[in-house]
Amino acid sequence: MVGIAGVGMEGLARILAARGCSVTGTDSTQSPRTDALKRDGFDVRIGHRAERILDADLVVYSAAVPSSNEELRAARKSGIDIVGRAELLGEISRTSFTIAVAGTHGKTTTAAMLANILDAAGLDPSIAIGGYAGGEIQGRSSVGGYFVVEADEFDRSFLKIYPSAVVVTSIDAEHLDCYENEAGIREAFVDFLGRLPFYGQAVLAGENVGVREVVSRLAVPFPLYGLNSESRFHPRNIEQRTWGTDFDLFDARAKVLGIQLNVPGQHNLLNAVGAAAMAVLLGIEAQYVSTGLRRFSGLDRRFERKGEKRNVLVVDDYAHHPAEVGAALATARSLGRPRVTAVFQPHLYSRTRDFFREFGSVLALADLVFITDVYPAREAPIPGITGALIADDMRDNGFRAVQYESDADCLAARIAENCRENDLILTMGAGDIGDVANSILAAIDKGASGVEGEEN
Repeated sequence: MVGIAGVGMEGLARILAARGCSVTGTDSTQSPRTDALKRDGFDVRIGHRAERILDADLVVYSAAVPSSNEELRAARKSGIDIVGRAELLGEISRTSFTIAVAGTHGKTTTAAMLANILDAAGLDPSIAIGGYAGGEIQGRSSVGGYFVVEADEFDRSFLKIYPSAVVVTSIDAEHLDCYENEAGIREAFVDFLGRLPFYGQAVLAGENVGVREVVSRLAVPFPLYGLNSESRFHPRNIEQRTWGTDFDLFDARAKVLGIQLNVPGQHNLLNAVGAAAMAVLLGIEAQYVSTGLRRFSGLDRRFERKGEKRNVLVVDDYAHHPAEVGAALATARSLGRPRVTAVFQPHLYSRTRDFFREFGSVLALADLVFITDVYPAREAPIPGITGALIADDMRDNGFRAVQYESDADCLAARIAENCRENDLILTMGAGDIGDVANSILAAIDKGASGVEGEEN
C-alpha cells in the first residue's frame, strides 16, 4: 500500500488485514499513524523505494499518490497488478449490504453516526470512514452484513462504490481541481445515485440547493430529510444545550423517537437527522437509533474540544470549505462566549484561488481572525496564491481584525498574546493546523497572553 498512513488507506489496510491479507506499506514520512500501524503489526517502511514492492501480489495507491511515484513505476515495469484505493474499496463493497454516505460536507460525521446506530443495534458493521475517534482510525472488517462507507466525490472515487443504500448530505461547489464546475459535481452525484440497485434505499438532504437540483433529475422519488417539516424526515421540539441538542425525529407527521445528541451545532443536528432517517428506512428499532446517537461523542477534528486554559477554550475543526467554515463559526457563536477568534489554514492553492472571497465572508463571523499560509497537500504552488489573498480581501471589505501570519512557528504565541478571558479560539483547516491548537493551549498556559481580562 503506497501511502499506507493516509486516512483512507489506513482504514483499508486494516480491513484487508482482518480479511486475511498480508499487508505491507510505505509512507513518505514517519508520523503517529505509521507508528500506530507498526505497533499493530503492520510492516511499514518510511520512504518510497522500488525494491519494496517486488514481493507484492498487488500494489494499492490512493488518489494523492502521483503516477510518477517510484514504487508505482517499478510495479508497472515488473508486471505487478496495480489498483487505486477507490477501486479496491468498491470491489469490497460488492460483498456486503453497503451503505454509502456521500456529500461535499458532513459525510464523515454522518457515516460515523450511522455506524454507531448499527453498533447499538448489535449489527456489528464493517466501516470505512475517513476520520478518527480518540486517535483510532474508523476502519474495520466485522462479521455483520452491513458495510458503512464514506463515499468520497474527490476524483469521482465514489463512482467505484457498489451501494445498496445511500445518504447524500450536501452537494456544493467543491473539488474544482477535479470538476470543471458545479454542474460537473452534480452530474457525478446523478451517476452515483444511478448505481443503486432496484431494491436500493436512499435519503437526501432536501434543503440543499445542489441536492434539490439532482433530485429533480432522478427517476426514483427518494425521501428527503431536513430541518423543516417540508422534508419527510425532520426534527421537532428542538432544545439546544451547551454541547448538544435534544429533539424529536418525525417521519412525515408521525413522531418516531426522541434523540439526545451530544455534539453541538445545527450542522450536526442535520447530520443526525440524516443518519437516523437511513436507520429508520433500514428498519432499525427506534431504541437503537436513540441509543446510538446518544453515545456518539464526535470525531477527532470535528469541532473537537482540545482544552481550556485560563478560561480560554480552544476548539479544533477540519473545516476547509466556506460552507464548513461558516457552520463551525456558527456553532462557536452558539456557545455564548463573548469573543471568537478564528485561526484558519487554507487547504490547497486551487481552493484558495477559487473561494478566497467566500472564505473572507464567512470568516468575518469571528471577532478576530488569523490566517496562515496554504497547506498544499497534493498541489504545487500557484503564483500569487497565499493566505494573504483572503486577509487582503477581508480588509478590502472593511474587516480590519485580521492578521496574515506566514511564520507557523510564531503563530501560537501571537494568538495567545491576543487572548482575553472567556475567549473561544477555533482552529480550522484540513492540513496540520490541529497541531497548532495544542501549541496555543501551551502558550496560554505559560501566561503568554492577557487572559486575566486586559484588553489586548
